[in-house]
Amino acid sequence: MSFGLRVSGYALQITRRIFPLCNLVCYLFYEFLITQKFEKKGQ
Repeated sequence: MSFGLRVSGYALQITRRIFPLCNLVCYLFYEFLITQKFEKKGQ
């Protein structure tokens, strides 16, 4: 029982650390796609 709680606690900490990183990567990727579209439209 305590082992399961400990594992879920670790998973929660890992998720909290990884989630902002994923958001940052998705945001940068989205910005990159938008700039690529605008550059193609300009040309």
